[in-house]
Amino acid sequence: MSDTPLRDILIRARQESARMQHHYLGAEHLCIGMLHLPGGALAAALEDQGFTPDYLTDRIRRKAGKGAK
Repeated sequence: MSDTPLRDILIRARQESARMQHHYLGAEHLCIGMLHLPGGALAAALEDQGFTPDYLTDRIRRKAGKGAK
């Protein structure tokens, strides 16, 4: 990974956007990018509430759905 957390988040968000077949970069992609940032504050705060990054990623993907091919 790169040396800056913001760059890591954007890379992961773009990958997620492509995975979901979306032609835009939205809040859902950025949130997933932040959830999977190693040592990230968002994942830590949500894990304190009993939510894992994988669970939340799955819920976001289901809610947002896939884009058109």
